[in-house]
Amino acid sequence: MATRLEVVNLEREKRKDMAIGKGIEIFEPTFNNKKEKNYNGLLSPFFSTDWDDGDEAFAERYSCECGKTTGGIFEGETCPHCGKEVVFVDIDITKTGWMTIMDFHIMNPIAYLKLRSFIGKEPLAIITSTDKTIETKKVPTKYIAIGLIGLKENFIDILDYYYSKKKSKTLEYSEILDMFNKGTAFTNSIPVMSTILRPYSNINNRLSFSTIGKKYEPMRGSVESLNRIIEDNIGSLNDDKMMAINKKLKVIQKRYLALFDEVFSLINGKDGHIRDQLLGGRINFSSRNVIVSDEFLRVNEITLSYQAFLELYRYELIANLVKIHDISISEAINEISWGKINYSKKLHSLMKHLIDKYEYRVLINRNPR
Repeated sequence: MATRLEVVNLEREKRKDMAIGKGIEIFEPTFNNKKEKNYNGLLSPFFSTDWDDGDEAFAERYSCECGKTTGGIFEGETCPHCGKEVVFVDIDITKTGWMTIMDFHIMNPIAYLKLRSFIGKEPLAIITSTDKTIETKKVPTKYIAIGLIGLKENFIDILDYYYSKKKSKTLEYSEILDMFNKGTAFTNSIPVMSTILRPYSNINNRLSFSTIGKKYEPMRGSVESLNRIIEDNIGSLNDDKMMAINKKLKVIQKRYLALFDEVFSLINGKDGHIRDQLLGGRINFSSRNVIVSDEFLRVNEITLSYQAFLELYRYELIANLVKIHDISISEAINEISWGKINYSKKLHSLMKHLIDKYEYRVLINRNPR
């Protein structure tokens, strides 16, 4: 069974986060003129505080239920507002910042990559370009250099045009069309993960950001610059201004894709965080064996080597040695250790006894590649 990424409606997720207090708008520079963190900046104390926050550092780690009484000095005391005790509260990494583009949209990275795969990298680049001098037969003239604004306005027509030439890609066409109809293909909301997931350091007023953290500030600057153009020209967006907006949208789209690639690379594949850190660690009850066929075994049976059983059921063997032979745990461990080097008839008999009594189950996984 393959794992699939879910394409969510980012604007809906933003509204949900803001409604339950887990979202914040990111529209300010990271620091103000006094070199203090702006609350609506990328390092907002909304996510969490640290040593740079002075007396407020880590105060949110101890809180009452209503959040009006915070700080380690109040641990164990009762909040006068909600009447609940101030206790340790773990960091909430689900808190999310949001950058919002006014009036216009870019593509969700997953939708963009699917569309690029469907119609081709070069045609999509030509469509989203703002260079009106492009001459090509790969894209119909009316769709050349219409930018992201034009792509959204003509999305169904463009999709249908390329589907008429690529009938074998019915599945891809249906997936992209479904995303557009559900409102997940385009978005004006860009999520900003918690600072806990993109750590930074401040040594002697020199900031050092993680690879992901470095990608947010340029994007925030581009969104701010775009929104300023839109605000300054409300009701008077001529062709030149629309061209400037399309250029800004393409820059933001490019930066959003780069951010997505960076995040995806951290979790994807054999060296990604999920397989390497969450699923790839050693577990107590596992061993590696060569799987071979045996015509004399039933479909629900396996033969297991003496050494494999000794490893898989090490703790059961120790417990039963202590119980049956009335020996100490240390003595039982020594017997197991000796049995790994030298065949032990006593241990082998105990293994058979445990199999007959408890009918142990073994999960067989495929050989690693």
